[in-house]
Amino acid sequence: MENAIKFLNLIQDSGIFRKYSVTNSAAISFYLDVDSTNTLDVLFINSDDDIKSTLKKIYELAENKKYLQENNSIVVNNFTINFIEAENELLKEAVISSECMKVGRTKCQILKAEYLIALLLKSKDEKEKRILLRIIQEVEFDKDELKSILSYFKLKKKYSDIERIIINE
Repeated sequence: MENAIKFLNLIQDSGIFRKYSVTNSAAISFYLDVDSTNTLDVLFINSDDDIKSTLKKIYELAENKKYLQENNSIVVNNFTINFIEAENELLKEAVISSECMKVGRTKCQILKAEYLIALLLKSKDEKEKRILLRIIQEVEFDKDELKSILSYFKLKKKYSDIERIIINE
């Protein structure tokens, strides 16, 4: 995974995108003991107005590094990187607020638990709902920051529904 993270940092340092954050399963694995994945879903804030131009630059950089391109993904040492543009305000704020963690000796930007919770609240997938419950119960996070995020993005009702599930377990 470290080489994949180094590639993400190279893309950012090259100015192809302004900032990135690892999301979904890979981000969750930083907080919970879950099955490991060889897929990195990466949210990014585009430096260019044209997503096609940004992706073209990413693919060219990958080709220069001799990394394989499969569909719209890049494969770096058996890790598949999927690039997802942060298109709405919640996703952009999540990327901007991401935490710096380390993979080996390499710095990596990971979605904060508070934003993972907010994003998972929007999911209808049952597996993701179970993960959401685990994060709320097992991970330390800033409850005041979460409350602010939920309020701003109008997710307080969904969170209250999840809290009722936890209380009734």
